[in-house]
Amino acid sequence: MWRNTLTGIDVLSADQWQPIAKKVGISLTRSTEQLNQSCPFQYSNLCIEPRRTNVLWWQSGMISLCVIILGLLFRLGLERRREMKERQFILQLLTHELRTPITSLGFTVEQFRDEYDHLNEHSQHAFYRLLGDYQRLYRLTETSKGFLSGRQEAGINTQDALFSEWLESITSPYDVQCRIDGDCMVSLPYYWLGVCLDNLLRNAVLHGKPPISLHARISGRVLIEVKDQGISPALWKKWLLTEKGQGMGIGLMIVKRIMRRIGGRLTHLRHPTRYILELPL
Repeated sequence: MWRNTLTGIDVLSADQWQPIAKKVGISLTRSTEQLNQSCPFQYSNLCIEPRRTNVLWWQSGMISLCVIILGLLFRLGLERRREMKERQFILQLLTHELRTPITSLGFTVEQFRDEYDHLNEHSQHAFYRLLGDYQRLYRLTETSKGFLSGRQEAGINTQDALFSEWLESITSPYDVQCRIDGDCMVSLPYYWLGVCLDNLLRNAVLHGKPPISLHARISGRVLIEVKDQGISPALWKKWLLTEKGQGMGIGLMIVKRIMRRIGGRLTHLRHPTRYILELPL
């Protein structure tokens, strides 16, 4: 090795500089091997730079970390899938077990139907309520079987009916002002759409401010807007009220999921409160 000095050129043999370099941890390379690299610090004809650490260890660490994260995500996905399967099994079991008492209830309703003419007026009204509850439970179990089968198209049976007649049957228990644009015979999943609309009307009665109005429009798609004069709370406040047990938000969550399942959507507007059911024809 040689170097330029003020007095000339110093030449050092390998026996002189190699033990010192080894002792202090310095490695030397030929300048021809560094032609394409810049020199951070130059002393005479020597280029001094920090030794490049081996990056293999942190590359291996990053790869290991990525593998661990992917493994955790995969395990989380499996756990979530297992929980969904368990919930689906429980719902299928409940639906299956409900069919027996509902069938028995149907036989009881038929017996009361045969004796209908002999009932007094109060008992006849009670029979109508019993018949309505039985029919609702029966439709619920039958349509839930399709939803729980796992097939996207199952459980979404449509019926042909005059839209205004169906709407009147849903809104009759509530004090609501209705307006319909474009009334006609239309094929819709009336049962599940009725569940959604009934939840919205009940929510308006319990948590809204009267008067309550309903505006429906049919023009290539079905739009049903339920409006009251209240002001909806912010989303975080609604979650807080739900946790306190006041019931806000649970019915709306059901409506949102059902509408998504039947191919529609639920839109929420504030000031004043408006909920819009939208379903393509």
